[in-house]
Amino acid sequence: MAKSKNQYRRKQDRRWKLTPTWVDKLMTVCKWWLYTMPLICVSIAMWLEPTAISQSYVITAVWCLSLLKLTEVLDK
Repeated sequence: MAKSKNQYRRKQDRRWKLTPTWVDKLMTVCKWWLYTMPLICVSIAMWLEPTAISQSYVITAVWCLSLLKLTEVLDK
């Protein structure tokens, strides 16, 4: 028998979360950091001469983007 849209469990059961709210807030800040850092790193690398330092900025940007992709996969 299929449940209708209005059939839920008890209200107390629906409020339970597996992670505390401070962890959710911390993850939001970390994801924001992972979105903005590649832009900042590539912007700095674009203005520098092509040396090892500018290459490290680009590698840091790629590393941040890969971490962001991993957190999106694990978040689902």
